[in-house]
Amino acid sequence: MIRIENRYLPPLIPFLQSMKLAGAASRARSKLLAMALTAFQDLAASEQELVTEYAVLDEQGRPVIAEDGSFDLKDPALVSQYLTEREALLAEQAHLSGPTYSEHLSQLQNLLASYPVELTGDEAEVYDRLCDAVEAALASKEQA
Repeated sequence: MIRIENRYLPPLIPFLQSMKLAGAASRARSKLLAMALTAFQDLAASEQELVTEYAVLDEQGRPVIAEDGSFDLKDPALVSQYLTEREALLAEQAHLSGPTYSEHLSQLQNLLASYPVELTGDEAEVYDRLCDAVEAALASKEQA
């Protein structure tokens, strides 16, 4: 199982989708992408629950979301509490797991190590976190 902080899921998905790979490397990436999408859906549901708890709600009990994605708190005095809870959610470890194959982690490690594209900014950070997560998953697997 690969563990990565929730905060890295949103940039991880387009990063994985943009990788130009073939053969076994593409298959390994596709399996990881499917797991990341599932984890991202869980994160989105958790974020929605958190927003519903703190936001002004409409008549149907749904948060009132502005066109720019912002929302008003039903109690502005709770902004610090909301931000603390959101930060805790983003810091939680997402567990990327699902149907895969025996050499998946090794293939991911190899494709990441040999990925020929120069990365900067957010992509470089996501790549670094993903490499760390795959290495940790491999180490955990070897100890089991």
